[in-house]
Amino acid sequence: MQKANYFYRLLGLLAAALLAVCFLPLTALAAGPVTFNIEYLDEDQYVVGTQEGVTAETDKDDLVNLAALDYKLPAGFEMGVNSDKFFIEKGETISIHLKHIRVNFTLEYLDETDHVVSTQTGLNSPVDKNLLVDMTALPYELPAGYEMANNPDKFFIEDGDTIAVHIKHIYVNFTLQYRDEDNHTVSTQKGISAPIDAEGKVDLAAVSLNLPEGYTLADALGKLAVKNGDTVVIPVKAPPAPKTVTVNYWDVENKTAAGTGRITVDKAATQADTALLTDVPAGFVLVTRGNALIVDGMLYVEVKPLPVDDGRVVMNVQFKDGDTTVRGGDFRVPAGVQKYAVLNEYVPAGYILTQTGDFTAAAGAKLTAAVRKYPGNVTVNVRFMDGDKTVADGKYTLPEGVQMFSGA
Repeated sequence: MQKANYFYRLLGLLAAALLAVCFLPLTALAAGPVTFNIEYLDEDQYVVGTQEGVTAETDKDDLVNLAALDYKLPAGFEMGVNSDKFFIEKGETISIHLKHIRVNFTLEYLDETDHVVSTQTGLNSPVDKNLLVDMTALPYELPAGYEMANNPDKFFIEDGDTIAVHIKHIYVNFTLQYRDEDNHTVSTQKGISAPIDAEGKVDLAAVSLNLPEGYTLADALGKLAVKNGDTVVIPVKAPPAPKTVTVNYWDVENKTAAGTGRITVDKAATQADTALLTDVPAGFVLVTRGNALIVDGMLYVEVKPLPVDDGRVVMNVQFKDGDTTVRGGDFRVPAGVQKYAVLNEYVPAGYILTQTGDFTAAAGAKLTAAVRKYPGNVTVNVRFMDGDKTVADGKYTLPEGVQMFSGA
């Protein structure tokens, strides 16, 4: 009896053990939560962020579905290539691969006047944690003849944007050297600064030249390759040499010579303006006005005697434009205290009288009157009034500038 009880007891223990062994895999295969940590790696396998205390359910194979996790990605990154499922033990740190968010955009290069010089398409760049593109790291393709101007170091750019990049012309500093027909240096002009074009050339025609006085360009200026510190030769022509011409004054009323004088003109001149004569014989006035021909080295000018017994006196008047005498001689003017305006009839052509005030006219006296060149005549509508009554009106041609209403 005791043996039978022992047998049954042993059989019971074996059955219990067998049941435990049979149900052990079912318990191990049951799904459950697991807590772990994440480290985020960029394309170069650098840790760019971490996420701790992540809890996720495991499936029947003890694997975590990575696609279902609530990721806290660092700013400026997006998911890279990772496994769909991962075996994770409690407290483990797993690596998740990320990649920088990149944007595609176009650059538009603007010059100093905001004119579009060129564009650069197909740029692709990563954004940083603030979603900004590092503009200093871009592979710029600047138009020839330009360099970078002031631009932000970083810029917010969205996919497909066109971004304006400010550029400026490259300038070179050089010296101009003016040389005459004999290759002699007449003068130099330092401190010239000018932009270069796409071929590295300066448009000399656009440069402000300081030609030697009286000289002219020997040839038309074009474009020339110039570097910083260069000296550029500009061919120039010397001014024509002056010549002195004898002036024969002819008295047209008495049919006789009234005297001679001299005038300096350009060597190649074939005529001279009588307004430039400064030695009209005393007691005569010019009849020839404007340009007179130079014949065989002589300038023939007609004059006539000043009228007499009209209450006028003969005095010498020099008309000066600054320090230059533009006309001079003896003229008849009303005697006594007069306004300078009485000299208007003697002012040389192309000039206006600028001297104002009074002077005393006396026989043999000398006087200087200031004049200046004026651009020409103007047409003015003039209405003559007797009280409130119009007695005449019309358009008249008058010298431009300030004028006196009366010669008195």
